[in-house]
Amino acid sequence: MNKNNNLKLNKILNSEKFLKKVIITVKKEYRPYDPGNYLYNLVVKNNKSIFEDKNLELIYTTLISWNMNSRGARLTPINIFKKSILNNKKIIIDLKKYTFKDLLINFDEIFEKLYFLYNNLELCKQKTKIVTFSKTMHFLLPNLCVPIDRKYALNFFYNNRSITNKNEFRKYKEINLNYCKIYEKYDLSKYLGKISDNGIRWNITIPKILDNVVIGYGILKN
Repeated sequence: MNKNNNLKLNKILNSEKFLKKVIITVKKEYRPYDPGNYLYNLVVKNNKSIFEDKNLELIYTTLISWNMNSRGARLTPINIFKKSILNNKKIIIDLKKYTFKDLLINFDEIFEKLYFLYNNLELCKQKTKIVTFSKTMHFLLPNLCVPIDRKYALNFFYNNRSITNKNEFRKYKEINLNYCKIYEKYDLSKYLGKISDNGIRWNITIPKILDNVVIGYGILKN
């Protein structure tokens, strides 16, 4: 992260009032009744049976609704996508015992397992896969993994939407280390909503709230 990006992060870390503002901005303004929002809530709701065929297909469909099969992003065919996840079911189940809080203590252990999945899951056709990987992992492990996108997250942390496949996992780790700083500073649980509370919400897991912090920052700055 360069100086400007540190200033962005410090603005979040230095003011809970501003943190609350960006989270509320997402709740009010960010795709409130978008189909991707509805599908995302179904993914989280069905997470206990996520390896069922219908729920793996739901993940695939939700990724498409989150623009993961358009422009430069191309998912692998659905049969390869599902088979790849099922072939790595054991390590994914092992990671289910962790929540984001556990990164504060077991960061290296968790990311060693995520690195294995990063190298072995066949999720997309393009060489750079941080976005598809992070979003898929969030759908599989919604209480542990933060989804990352180019428009908001990469811009927030690097002022650049582009990233090369040579260093993207290192940046994935860096981004999560910075999210840990936000998590350590604030009690994010008080911003959690429920799927059944006032209709459709984005703020239903801690990792998604962390993602919403940078989305809200980006909305306010545009």
